Amino acid sequence: NAPKLEGIYGRPVPIQEGDRIRFVKADDRYIRDSILLPKSQVVAGFEPVMPSFEGQISEADLLKIIEYIKSNGPKEVGR
Repeated sequence: NAPKLEGIYGRPVPIQEGDRIRFVKADDRYIRDSILLPKSQVVAGFEPVMPSFEGQISEADLLKIIEYIKSNGPKEVGR
């Protein structure tokens, strides 16, 4: 199980830090870190199970993933 990515870009994301939750903005840096260093900022309510892709993905492909997530906004009902 993983948090939904649809419409996440630019929104606050709850991050679990011990007994407290803080919010970070889902921006380019957050998405990059989530792919390369997924255990550094785990979304509250989820287990840190995603593997790191550091050293396994090219910068070009990483940028494509970030752009895809940015373009994957919320779907409008009835359109």
